[in-house]
Amino acid sequence: MPMPVPKPVHPAAVIAAVVLASAVGVAAVVAVSRTRATAAPAPSSASSPAGVSPHAVTAPPTLEPTPAHSVQAIMAGLVDPAADGIWNSAGSIVTPTSEETWAPSTDEDWLRLEGHARALARGAEALADPVRVAGRENWAVPARALRAASATALAAAQRRDTSAIYAASEQLLDACQQCHTHYWLPTESAP
Repeated sequence: MPMPVPKPVHPAAVIAAVVLASAVGVAAVVAVSRTRATAAPAPSSASSPAGVSPHAVTAPPTLEPTPAHSVQAIMAGLVDPAADGIWNSAGSIVTPTSEETWAPSTDEDWLRLEGHARALARGAEALADPVRVAGRENWAVPARALRAASATALAAAQRRDTSAIYAASEQLLDACQQCHTHYWLPTESAP
């Protein structure tokens, strides 16, 4: 019997899983499984599109950055959870025998996703603060890219556009990689 041809996985989901796995040190499957297992099922106020599983979007972070916050505190308390909220809001897992796809499916999910985009924008503004930039273009450019990615994610969430969320996820990943090419903060002092 011939093996079924696996369906391609959206590149943003693969890239996000790789980045998350390398940053946290946990296999992508375990991270997705833990997120899926602990997410409370969302009450469905609208029916999901065919083939899309209901998936509750996590609550956005609430840290209000101040100049006293270190870069690590802004990343851990605001940017990382907001980025994860965007990356985990829509995706799919494809195996040789099945495919599970999820996306925001209720007004509450979309509003939470908007909250993640707004939280990401707050983090980007804090990272782009002139005191932190201090003339370093290799810091300023990715901070501006992070700000642009948050605006793209917010617009996609406001339009309720799942395809645009994938595009925003890729833009967000590019911004993160631009910065982390130069700065990887767990072993480095804050700028």
